[in-house]
Amino acid sequence: SSTTMLLYPCLGLIFLSFSRADIVSTSSLSSGECVGSITLHDGEKTLSYSEGVENLEESMAVKKAVLVGCGDCFRLYQKKNGRGRSYFVNSRGEHTITMAKVRSIRKVPCSNMAMPMWVVIIIVVIIVMLVGMGTVVGVKRWRSKRYDS
Repeated sequence: SSTTMLLYPCLGLIFLSFSRADIVSTSSLSSGECVGSITLHDGEKTLSYSEGVENLEESMAVKKAVLVGCGDCFRLYQKKNGRGRSYFVNSRGEHTITMAKVRSIRKVPCSNMAMPMWVVIIIVVIIVMLVGMGTVVGVKRWRSKRYDS
C-alpha cells in the first residue's frame, strides 16, 4: 500500500539522522596519533598551527587558511583570547577568510557547529508529516476526479 511505501523511506531517514559524522572521524589512528593543523596565509607569509593560540604575536591579515590532517577543527578569531568575529574552519582544504585580521586561534571539536540531534529528529518528523498529508490530499483529489467522471 502507499502507507507502507512511504514508511520505509521515512524510517531510513530517521535512522540516517542518528548516524554521526564525528564517529567516523577519529583523532587517533592505529598507526599513531593523527594531528590536524591549520596554515594561515598572509601574502607571502605562512604560519602553521596544530594547537590553539590565545594571542598571536602579531595581527595577521589572513586571506587564506588551509586545514590539513584529521581530528579537530579550528575557529579563527579577530581579537585576542577568542573574542570578536570568528570564522569556523570545519573541513579539510582551502578556505577564503573574510575577516580583516586574525589575532587568536582555538582548536575545537568539528561537531561544535553540528545541529543538535533533537532538531534533526523534529525536522525529519515534520518532513514525514508534510509528505503524508500531501499524499492523503493527492489521493483524495485523484479519487474524487476519478469518480466524478
